[in-house]
Parts: sequence; C-alpha cells; structure tokens
Amino acid sequence: EANEYLNRIRKRAGLDEARADTIEGFIDLLAEERGREFVAEGQRWFDLTRLGRLQQTVQQVKGITVGDQYRLFPIPQRERDVNPNLPQNPGF
Repeated sequence: EANEYLNRIRKRAGLDEARADTIEGFIDLLAEERGREFVAEGQRWFDLTRLGRLQQTVQQVKGITVGDQYRLFPIPQRERDVNPNLPQNPGF
C-alpha cells in the first residue's frame, strides 16, 4: 500500500514507478526520495540522524568521520535552568 501512495506522487512528478518489497527497502527508497525532494531545505541531516544512518552516509559521501556528538543538539540552557536535574548532552 505504501508503494502505491509513493508512486502516485512520482507519477504526478513525471517519474517512473518505484517499488520496494521489504520495509527496509521502502525506508531506503523513501530516504532517497526525501533527499532529492528537500535537497536545499536542510532536512537530510535530520532524516539520516532519525534513521541511524548519519555516520555511515557521511562517511560514504564525504569520506569523513562524524563523531557521536553530532547526532545530538545541546539542550538549551533555559531548559536546564528550569530543571537542574537535566544533564547536558555529551560533547556540549
């Protein structure tokens, strides 16, 4: 069913149909589609981080190693002021 909805959008854009036979394959396909769709909108980093593929993808594409600290953002100080038991994320 997910392939059907994805292909409706691809057809409207004048693209050939795409098909994934597994959930993992569909996630791969969807990640590629979002990479093209939002190429200049800064969404790729968040998608790759959410999917746990940031370090692997940056290594393949750029040839550099991304440290674990880049998978998280710092917790805003105002939030830590409200809750003094809230620790800061590692690396910040």
